[in-house]
Amino acid sequence: MKYPEKEITLVVPLASGGSTDVNARATAKLMSKYLNQPVVVENKDDAGGITAMTDLVRQKPDGYNLQFAGDGLFSIQPILQKNLGYKQDNFDFLVGTTAATP
Repeated sequence: MKYPEKEITLVVPLASGGSTDVNARATAKLMSKYLNQPVVVENKDDAGGITAMTDLVRQKPDGYNLQFAGDGLFSIQPILQKNLGYKQDNFDFLVGTTAATP
């Protein structure tokens, strides 16, 4: 099967207009150009990003629903809240870094 064959959704667990959203939109634009498929940014900013993460782990792991999130949802939230609805083990891999601050 050739990937991608359809639109990809890039979920941002924060509000639109912030630095993560702006970075996600720039990344989506480059992904669309490189993959020749639309990459749509969807913001799900409720519950500090936990809802977006929980929704993602319930999706079919086919590569068409991707998360664009900072490391806090993987490193800090599991320490602060024990019942998140997701675990770090739910995610097979992390793709990489698109931006960093000093």
